[in-house]
Amino acid sequence: MATDLLTGAEAILDSGDVTEAVRASIAVPGLLTPVRLNGRILLDGGLVNPVPVSVVRAMGAETVIGVDVSIDVIESRLARIHEAATARPTGAATAHLHDVLRAMNNPAAVQLDAWVQRAPMPGIVDVLMSAIYVMQAKIAKANLERHPPDLLIRPSLGPIRFMDFDRVDEIIELGYQAAKSALLEWQQLT
Repeated sequence: MATDLLTGAEAILDSGDVTEAVRASIAVPGLLTPVRLNGRILLDGGLVNPVPVSVVRAMGAETVIGVDVSIDVIESRLARIHEAATARPTGAATAHLHDVLRAMNNPAAVQLDAWVQRAPMPGIVDVLMSAIYVMQAKIAKANLERHPPDLLIRPSLGPIRFMDFDRVDEIIELGYQAAKSALLEWQQLT
């Protein structure tokens, strides 16, 4: 799954170079460049269908296992945004600059005071990633209500950040435990 940047439509990548397909399916806007493939410019498929149950059913799948990684990501991400937005710019450099400006009786000291007291805004990457997470979680919820899979696995990945590649063992374990739990629950129901 990818998203066609020019049309906004789902792009189903069911043939061709698997490396290019995977690369297109993870091309998160602002972080990874889009992929030009078969005359289309492709982005992350999660922008339009984060858990593509409907797509695999249309391909003929009889049993569909869906994996929703957005279950607690929003709360965790928004907590980090709030933390960043309430932090105050402090440190030796800021304190030194303040002292120098005050000693010179420079009017910029008043402006620096106002800047330090003002609530800072989160950085562009935090804003972009949080917006994408919120959007994907809302789309996933709506799509899962319309097209529920036979088995839904929801690993709790809230504390994991997008680029936490060094935590792969932890991520795999969280996925394994969520899959094991969902499978046991599913077996009891069937």
